Amino acid sequence: MAIYNRLGTLDGMVAFGVMDTSRCVLCEANDENHNHLFFECSYSFRIWSTMTAKCNVNWPKLNWNHLVNWLATQLTGSSLAVTICKLVFTYSIYCIWLERNCRIFQATKSTEVAIISRIKELVRYRVMSITNFKADLTNNCFLKEWSLPASVIKSGLAGLNV
Repeated sequence: MAIYNRLGTLDGMVAFGVMDTSRCVLCEANDENHNHLFFECSYSFRIWSTMTAKCNVNWPKLNWNHLVNWLATQLTGSSLAVTICKLVFTYSIYCIWLERNCRIFQATKSTEVAIISRIKELVRYRVMSITNFKADLTNNCFLKEWSLPASVIKSGLAGLNV
């Protein structure tokens, strides 16, 4: 739903008369729409900054549709690095959306640090279930950065220490 810009953000709920305000519950500074919630919100921005730094990438500042298209063309292949970057994007969207819903519907709040830890955990657990990445320098760097076991690298490949 997020990829197709179909999430029920507060701006749409106000337009349908379901909610009284479209104020973003994460930053409480601006009105919530799809682009604001995931990229312009200061709360979300701090999460993205941490996660992209952990991936050693600089995603361009684009609106939602352009960024999704850019990622689809840039994150190609099946390396560990590409897989982690895709997962970071997916789980960041997921966790930001969950946090937003918890604040609206359950009146609970998590810090950015807690959300970042959750994203890291989700990425690590998903990657640990895959065991066919090639042994190369970039993948080895990601193994170390994400504290992943060497078992995610294909066995029987000589030449690189994992």
